[in-house]
Amino acid sequence: MAWETPKTDWAAEDGLAATDMNRIEGNIQELHDRTQPDVSTSFSGGQWSATTTAAALTLSGNPTNLKEIILQADPANTANILIGDSASTCFFVLLPTASLSLPLTSGNIIWRKSSSGTQTLNVIWRA
Repeated sequence: MAWETPKTDWAAEDGLAATDMNRIEGNIQELHDRTQPDVSTSFSGGQWSATTTAAALTLSGNPTNLKEIILQADPANTANILIGDSASTCFFVLLPTASLSLPLTSGNIIWRKSSSGTQTLNVIWRA
């Protein structure tokens, strides 16, 4: 149901008509629907290596109907993982154990690399 602009110019002689009640009930339902959690029907995940050479994150099955992707720098890492949206823009730093949640529909736009050596990136995504 779509939001309808509420009546704001009520006068003392105005009665409450059925159309007013329908609008009020519809707007209450719309607010309820907007505040409900975005429930997933499935999720998947895996681990990817991150080296000092940037690489795109390619999720298995190339899913495009995602709701969220969560990245975590593995706790056993000895260096940071850098996240970005291209090979030349990996600036967001994930310290070991740090995580990042992104509301993306596709994971194939995420790039990763390590600040040194080979590190592990844990990834989980939900549809």
